[in-house]
Amino acid sequence: MDFAAHTSTILWPKQTGYAQDSLGKLMPAELYGLYASIQPKDVDNACIEWMRKPSAEGETCRNIGRETVNGRSTVKYELSCYGGICRLWIDRNLRVLVKRETDWNSTELRNVKEGPQPASLFDIPAGYSSRNIAGTIRPTYPQ
Repeated sequence: MDFAAHTSTILWPKQTGYAQDSLGKLMPAELYGLYASIQPKDVDNACIEWMRKPSAEGETCRNIGRETVNGRSTVKYELSCYGGICRLWIDRNLRVLVKRETDWNSTELRNVKEGPQPASLFDIPAGYSSRNIAGTIRPTYPQ
């Protein structure tokens, strides 16, 4: 996701395919909302901010403490989400999500380098072809 350009790019390396569009069009609202709201103003008190959102009604959030993840100083949070537990690690300096664990999957950033990002970072690799995925990407959550 390129928040500066308000675009999202999804790559499928095995199929050498991609989809690229504005954040609102390509990303399901639930996913865009999640990642856009993960960057809290106050890293040490993010629960206050997150729990104000209408989608958080009935959910829980607690600060677990500080932890180092791949050399990055983070604050770890545990939240109830979609009937399960989500754990989020927010980088204290960059205020971004660097690790996420749920009951059904996880993501983690590695080799984070601070500084301006080159525009080429968002270039589509040579040989990739555009795919129309409108309406096909929807997050699935365990029942």
